Amino acid sequence: MMPRPPGLADWLLRRCLPHGAAGESIRGDLYEEFCLREPAWRRGVWYWWHAVAIGIGYLGGGGEPRRRPVPPTHGGRRNPWGQDIRYAGRLMRKRPGFTALTVSTLALGIGATTAIVSVVDRVLLRALPYPAAHELVTIWNTYPYWRGHEVLDPLWDRIHLSYPEYIDLREGQRAFQSVAIYTTGQSTLSGVGDPTLIDFGTASASLFPLLGANPVVGRTFRQEEEALASTRVAVISYRLWTGRFEAAPDIADRSVTVDGERYTVIGVLPEGFRLRSLTRGGTMTPDIWVPAGIFGNADDRGQHSYETIARLEPGVTLEQAEADAGPLLRGRYSPERQDVRILDRQTEEVGSARGPLLLLLGSATLLMLIAGVNVATLFMAESTSRRHELATRRALGATRGRVIKQLMAESGVIGVCGAAAGLVVALIGRDLLLRLAPPELVLPEHIPLDLRILVFTMALGVAIGVAFGVGPALMATREDMGAALHRRTTAGNVSTAKIQRGMVAGEAALSVVLLVVAALLGRSLLAMRAVDPGFERDNIAALSLPLSGPRTQEPQVQQLARDLIARVGALPGVTHVTGASTVPFSGQGGSSSFTIEGRPVGADEKMPEAHRRTILPGFHEALAIPLVAGRTITDAGRRGADPVVVVSETMARRYWPDASPIGRFIVRNNRRWQIIGIVDDILHQDLTGDRQSTFYFPFYQQTPTQFWLMVRTAVPLQNVMPEVRAVMAEVAP
Repeated sequence: MMPRPPGLADWLLRRCLPHGAAGESIRGDLYEEFCLREPAWRRGVWYWWHAVAIGIGYLGGGGEPRRRPVPPTHGGRRNPWGQDIRYAGRLMRKRPGFTALTVSTLALGIGATTAIVSVVDRVLLRALPYPAAHELVTIWNTYPYWRGHEVLDPLWDRIHLSYPEYIDLREGQRAFQSVAIYTTGQSTLSGVGDPTLIDFGTASASLFPLLGANPVVGRTFRQEEEALASTRVAVISYRLWTGRFEAAPDIADRSVTVDGERYTVIGVLPEGFRLRSLTRGGTMTPDIWVPAGIFGNADDRGQHSYETIARLEPGVTLEQAEADAGPLLRGRYSPERQDVRILDRQTEEVGSARGPLLLLLGSATLLMLIAGVNVATLFMAESTSRRHELATRRALGATRGRVIKQLMAESGVIGVCGAAAGLVVALIGRDLLLRLAPPELVLPEHIPLDLRILVFTMALGVAIGVAFGVGPALMATREDMGAALHRRTTAGNVSTAKIQRGMVAGEAALSVVLLVVAALLGRSLLAMRAVDPGFERDNIAALSLPLSGPRTQEPQVQQLARDLIARVGALPGVTHVTGASTVPFSGQGGSSSFTIEGRPVGADEKMPEAHRRTILPGFHEALAIPLVAGRTITDAGRRGADPVVVVSETMARRYWPDASPIGRFIVRNNRRWQIIGIVDDILHQDLTGDRQSTFYFPFYQQTPTQFWLMVRTAVPLQNVMPEVRAVMAEVAP
């Protein structure tokens, strides 16, 4: 026997619902739901609740079933938007699952897109932070005859200038308003708190005026202070002044000690001044600058150590500037041997970042489209499930426009919430991008979200919410009320189903594109992880000890190395201690030309060249680099012993293809070096490079100006490194 609804509640519905088919459809719909309710006592409560709700709506409408409901008034004025927004808030609380899913989807799409747009805007679209940045160019020497060389080919068109070449260019050029040089590196600051490693720069007096860096305290360099070994003046960064020196007003009367040398501070650069090294990588922000040419290279035309930046005269093109500078820099060479290359500074600085950032921007666009389609699908499913509700409201007298207005308020509120959450995701994602960016992507240390980005974020969230929320609702409200009230399933009509299928298909296509990109990137990552660099990477640390000033004296460097090897090697858990002029993947290193004894180089032949490494005994053993033939460098290679060298397998095959090179001699710097061993090849620069010719010289016979200490342990590195640092601080305070 079918249950009967409460008689009084049923009478109330008959009185309040519209007359005719619409009212009967609603009563029938409610009765079917009533019959499905269990247990019996809940049926009556449920039926009474709906009857009372419809009755209240009837009374609020003035007692006429067909009359359009009048929105509540405030002070005699209608405020339907306020009512709609409050109602939207109540719906969000009643549908926590739908609300959380929609807001989080919007937040992820908007946040990721905003973070990437912020980075792309700052790095690719905005000008460099210098006055008239479009006039800035970079000047390089080029050595065309290096092209095709095994070692030198990657370097042929990016050769620094020497100090004498800079003087020739500065005095003879007519295409530039100003020309400046600089170089950057690392040094040790002492005498102000604990010794610390800092970025250190040398610059010509013209650099800071050229870049518009007016000092906030004191002055910058004068031209007569360049190229004098006795010059001991320095300009410090705003960060160092406010940090170590606590913004001391008398800073211009103080001195700083860098690598044991004292310099008088003459000025403080403005806050935020930065200058990127185009060859060292990274945005260099040296804390201390000293005049160029004071370290003994002012007369050395062959020491190409300075990067060059210039400001073009108005109307001068890059081609005209190259024609002007070329004869000044070529000197005694012809264009086939040495030439000049001038490039736009903006392009140079963002060159390495452009491709990856544009790829990231494209991925973010796809992600935003997927998020939009997701939101549209969610709203469409929600509007389909609310078909009965929408039909009931229209049956009670609400116009289609009034229903759409309510739905706009609901979707707009969700859009605002999604935009607000997306802003948080954008802030987190922006900082994460900056932290995870590889070194070759030179990004600023901090990228603020400006007002344009904030407005864009909010507008995008609201627009997506409204567009994707109202669109499906419009289709739902087009459906015939009677059909909607009688349909007992949540399936929509044919057109709605087609649109849903199309949206799902589009979303799947976009997702496939992203998945393919992610798979390719993942495959590349796995392939790089599988690359054998030629040495053992586990449980080994490399510590850089910059050598400059008085510490470049050969006896001091050698004694420092001996002391560190002895002291660190005695620590518990340490199995190997060695050192070298550079280590793999440090971004440092150099190459040298040489001749093979008994094999003169023809006039049309390129001089042999190989990567040069200066190593302490035990280097190959510490890195577990296999020995192919002969022996490695031992402690017998100290100064005074016969000069010896170890070569890589690639070098042996290239220059001695039909015989063993062991026992043969090469000539470098007018010295004969006997080859005593062949070791396996290793990768020096990155995991995608080729294995190239390399030779290893004894540290004590060829003392370098750079020194890396290498420590291998039998226990986790973190257990030993504090003791290693303590020993280093004691031996080299």
